[in-house]
Amino acid sequence: YTIYNIIKQSAEDTVGIGSSASLDVPGWDAYYGWGRVNALRALLAVTRGDANNDGDIDILDVVYIINYKYKGGPEPVPDVAIADADCSGHIDILDTVYIINYKYKDGPAPVFCYEYDY
Repeated sequence: YTIYNIIKQSAEDTVGIGSSASLDVPGWDAYYGWGRVNALRALLAVTRGDANNDGDIDILDVVYIINYKYKGGPEPVPDVAIADADCSGHIDILDTVYIINYKYKDGPAPVFCYEYDY
């Protein structure tokens, strides 16, 4: 059920083209279901906080986010949205605090997040 929700929530809803666009309504519809599957968005939904994309959320991600946001360092990969650990819709110092609390203070893990427009 978790995988189903990830695929559903990360799908691109508006997929109709041409004359069939009128058949594609927001949300689920009979012609396009939940929309087009987007593997990158599904990946981003479940890997928030791993800004350097090394498979682990740790202090290196904190440094990576600070370097990116405040020092002109490289963008997080594969997408900047991966650095939004707290799912606030933007990347800032609070994401680093969230990661530190999670990793070193028994705070909550980054949740599945479906914010993509950064």
